[in-house]
Amino acid sequence: MRVTLKNRIGVSSMVTWQAVDGMPNDFHIAHYGSFALGGAGLVMTEATAVELRGRITPADTRIWNDEQVEGWRRITTLIKSQGAVPAIQLAHSGRKGSTPVIWSNAKRSLPDSEGGWPTIAPSAIPFGGDIDKVPEEATGVDIKVLQRAYVSAAVRSVKAGFQIIELHYAHGYLGSVWLSPKSNQRTDNYGGSLENRMRFGLETARRVREVIPKSMPLFVRISVTDYADN
Repeated sequence: MRVTLKNRIGVSSMVTWQAVDGMPNDFHIAHYGSFALGGAGLVMTEATAVELRGRITPADTRIWNDEQVEGWRRITTLIKSQGAVPAIQLAHSGRKGSTPVIWSNAKRSLPDSEGGWPTIAPSAIPFGGDIDKVPEEATGVDIKVLQRAYVSAAVRSVKAGFQIIELHYAHGYLGSVWLSPKSNQRTDNYGGSLENRMRFGLETARRVREVIPKSMPLFVRISVTDYADN
């Protein structure tokens, strides 16, 4: 069995930051349903956090409990009813988390006093500019916890009715910062050489692949920039 799109029109993932406590709601039904009703063959939902630390903003959608699964199932059911294929982008903000929604005109880190939360990354290096919160450096235990979060989210995505999963390894979020020597300055087997810097992403993808149906496509979104001047 394979996933077949009715046409070559695919709606790319885009954040909306309209969730309340991580739950997709009527806004998301109208938003994603409109693309399916419009005839798109593929409708990919926004970057959806795999754990609490992995939110970009407080209004991110999430998929780490059964209630959220039911919320997403309403959306996948609607998308499928229009002959489209529902896809989900699983994401973790890494060191770019704990920020306000974009329309607040404040591209900065949210301090804990304003509802912010601890962030995590391969090295304790902030993203830069006003996103200046210093992330915790992931320990060996943290790495296992993070990978389990992706795996758990993938299992729930299948239960929610998604037919394609995409891992978000782009835009300076967690999946991508392991790859760059500018953001990954570890000296263990997850840092240093290119092979080591690729290890977290490849291991995570393999573990996700093991728990989803063999016929289910697994995408990975990557960046080709370090967001650096040199």
